[in-house]
Amino acid sequence: MKLSASALAAMLALTGIFGRADAAVVINLHEVGSDVVASASGSADLTDLTLIATTILFAPGEVTPKRGGATVGDPGETHFYKGVTGPTAFGTGGQTEASAGSGDFVGVFAVSAFAQSPIVLFPKNYISGTSLTGSSVFESQSLKSLGLDVGQYAYTWGSGADADSLTINVGVPEPSTWAMMGVGFAALGLAGFRRRRALVRVVVD
Repeated sequence: MKLSASALAAMLALTGIFGRADAAVVINLHEVGSDVVASASGSADLTDLTLIATTILFAPGEVTPKRGGATVGDPGETHFYKGVTGPTAFGTGGQTEASAGSGDFVGVFAVSAFAQSPIVLFPKNYISGTSLTGSSVFESQSLKSLGLDVGQYAYTWGSGADADSLTINVGVPEPSTWAMMGVGFAALGLAGFRRRRALVRVVVD
């Protein structure tokens, strides 16, 4: 499917905002215009995870809220790992595939045919501890139409120094995102203030 200019711009912009390496993986799902953009970033410690399958995936990201499923990025050969705990759902929606995806393919499925507990997905050649960045766009969708419940959903594994997590943020920006948004709004406000002053000068002159 061909992406609209606004959807492509949103995906690239949010990849830039969220595209940094943290000590855990975070997948953010947000409404941008008439679309939903999913952005993943961070890094994962695979030490205490158990590899259970390697599969070639083709969908450029998807969400299945009623099964606690969300994947983001450019698909391909993917490793499935068990040893994870977390919520079994983050909404009532069924499966919806993304319109497009780019970057590293990561995700989680709380209910799957592969295991009786949640599983996490990472690229086959992913090296534990290295940075991950991926994004997907669900065109002409909203959080509501996808059946997603606003909130934060954490999936954890490991213990001690090897403890790690993958968090799904649905419509809940990270603190750094609020900061970026604040900078953006401040810039817009300043531009508007300058424009008003210019208009006043024209009227007065």
